Amino acid sequence: SAWQNMTRPERERAELNYGRIVDFRIALAGVGETPLRVAAAESLVKGGTDLPDTLIEQVSDAVRSCIRPKSDVHASADFRRHLAYAMTRRCLRRLWRKVSIG
Repeated sequence: SAWQNMTRPERERAELNYGRIVDFRIALAGVGETPLRVAAAESLVKGGTDLPDTLIEQVSDAVRSCIRPKSDVHASADFRRHLAYAMTRRCLRRLWRKVSIG
C-alpha cells in the first residue's frame, strides 16, 4: 500500500495485493467548488499489475477531460486543466516508483 501525499492540491493513492492494483484513487482540489475524485481515471488503473508511461498518459488525459474548472483571478480554466494533467502525471510516476520499489 502506498499513499502519495503532495503539498499541492492533488493526491493519489494505490493499494497493491500480490502485485495487482486493487485500490486506486485520485482526488483533486482547486478545480471545482469542492474537492473531487476522478472515477473515470481511477478505473483505468484498478486491476492492473503495472503503470507504464502510456497508461500514465491515459490517466492524466482522463483527469484533464473530466474536470470542469472555472477561471478566476488566480488562474484560467485552461491553466487549471493543464496543471491537473501535469500534476497527475508527476504524482503517478512518483507513486509507481514508490510502490514498485517496495
